[in-house]
Amino acid sequence: MVPGGTSVRRGAYVAAGTIIMPPAYINIGAFVDEGTMVDSHALVGSCAQVGKNVHLSAAVQLGGVLEPIGASPVVIEDDAFIGAGCVIVEGVVVKKGAVLAPGVRLSATIPVYDCVNERQLDKGEPIPENAIVIPGSRPSSSAWGREQGLSMSCALIVKYRDEQSDASLALEEVLR
Repeated sequence: MVPGGTSVRRGAYVAAGTIIMPPAYINIGAFVDEGTMVDSHALVGSCAQVGKNVHLSAAVQLGGVLEPIGASPVVIEDDAFIGAGCVIVEGVVVKKGAVLAPGVRLSATIPVYDCVNERQLDKGEPIPENAIVIPGSRPSSSAWGREQGLSMSCALIVKYRDEQSDASLALEEVLR
């Protein structure tokens, strides 16, 4: 843990080899596995589970289970890259190797569209392994909203990791 204002609550587990940049906050019951980087201004909520070699970029927020009572924990599996300013709440699961571009918002009610396989993920379905996800928008579902030109947030899977996308993440390993 780099000095400078980080808090890890008693009852959280942070494995050896985890890097925590200040200021960051890891709440009670959270689990952060080895080789993970928790960047500045990141929040790992109560009981959130973060796998090995994950990068939580600056200002990432992983929701907890204390509010609402009985919520499912957010799970980020091994080797995922979560871009700056992402918000992941309400028990969303991000599978191994997935990459979320900066600003992606994921919750139980925000739809995720897989543009590669041309389908909408079912409610509660995890972000697939090695998916590359960007923030998107879709037209309002109400006639009034469409008349006003309103759009609503969604997430778009635009590709799955390959050699080219892995090469763009190689700098991540050098920085560690």
